[in-house]
Amino acid sequence: MRIGLRQAGLRPRPGERAQTVDDAQTLAEEALTELRHVVRAIHPPILTDRGWSAGCALAASSGLDVTVTVTA
Repeated sequence: MRIGLRQAGLRPRPGERAQTVDDAQTLAEEALTELRHVVRAIHPPILTDRGWSAGCALAASSGLDVTVTVTA
């Protein structure tokens, strides 16, 4: 949000400019950390209930490009 305000032409005072960029960096890092936690927490119940083959079938029907690599 702060970057957007800056781009919109709201000019901080000279001493505030660096702080605005630092704050934006901190907020971006916090958002990425939270996003990583969410992604790690996603575990489709189908994997537990029906296994990998059902999970792969679900992924294949999702409309997204999916690549599965199995190593033993």
